Amino acid sequence: AVIVGAMVLDIHAIPSSGLLHSGTTTPGSVQYVRGGVARNVAECMAKLGMSPFLISVIGEDMAGDMLLTHWQSLGLSVEE
Repeated sequence: AVIVGAMVLDIHAIPSSGLLHSGTTTPGSVQYVRGGVARNVAECMAKLGMSPFLISVIGEDMAGDMLLTHWQSLGLSVEE
């Protein structure tokens, strides 16, 4: 199956306290979550034993590297 759509990395930043003060740093946690409807569908298809062909655009940055590394760890191919 050919799937065309987004492959994105969502960044969830959650402050440790409920108070945010403008102009200061705020302690908290950051979580990276792989997303994009097309990526989600293709990954589920791969886990079900299918061989999806995802067509998407990936940036040459940390987010793109994380997404491609995970994609390849699933045994899915990457073409440029």
